[in-house]
Amino acid sequence: MRESFNREQMAVNREQMAVFIYETLFSRPEQQRLQDFLEISDRPDFVKVRSNVAKKKLSLGEEVLCECAQHFKVTYQAIEKDFPETRTHWSGWKYLS
Repeated sequence: MRESFNREQMAVNREQMAVFIYETLFSRPEQQRLQDFLEISDRPDFVKVRSNVAKKKLSLGEEVLCECAQHFKVTYQAIEKDFPETRTHWSGWKYLS
């Protein structure tokens, strides 16, 4: 993951790329950052729209959650560099520390 993410960053001029994490995308500051990047007018209702929202909350056991976190450990580590806030938003970190 880390290598492909870095390759992708190098292939595109940094000013032409914006990356967001889903957990903060619907906050007002991130909405503003997205609108600025896309050069579009203010759309305050955007933060109210949710696509692919699960109808039920799935409850997984601690063992499964730990296994998932371990499986995606490289992804967590690669993303953390540019998005340290994932430590707050991604609960899987507690299984990796």
